[in-house]
Amino acid sequence: APLNVRIDAEAPVTELLDPAATGDRWLVNSGVPFAFRATDAGSGVAATYYSVDGGTPQLYGQPFTANLATGEHTVRYWSVDGAGNVEDARSFAVRIDTEGPVVVARIVDGARGSAGWYVGPVTVAFTCTDALSGVATCPEPQSFGTDGVHTATGTATDLAGNSAAATV
Repeated sequence: APLNVRIDAEAPVTELLDPAATGDRWLVNSGVPFAFRATDAGSGVAATYYSVDGGTPQLYGQPFTANLATGEHTVRYWSVDGAGNVEDARSFAVRIDTEGPVVVARIVDGARGSAGWYVGPVTVAFTCTDALSGVATCPEPQSFGTDGVHTATGTATDLAGNSAAATV
């Protein structure tokens, strides 16, 4: 009787199906969709695994949404085939920023009179900071020179698209 010898020396290959949520881009939503597809021409894919931030490997079964905390995360993924070949893990970064920038409005120029009134032109400047994704836009200074009560409001955005405003 002929002897069948089956050899599978190649590890499976796993691909990330939606890489739009990865890389250098900051995401506003902490719910990140994950979907992987593994293929193996030899013995077939036995299992696909993933881990987040060095955590315990999890068995991947179907696409899911992971709710990640604000910050930067590393996701690793790999597959094992029916012959026991283990794919080298691949990884990608996920960057979450759900908080808006900090905007501070302050009067930077103007001569004060009495009872809280100014007696000449006033300039309001804004300072903006964002500890995670960084500041994308910060409002320009606003100047007022006519009599009356004036309100200066400025809105800043961060690189994830969050916004915040300040008023003086």
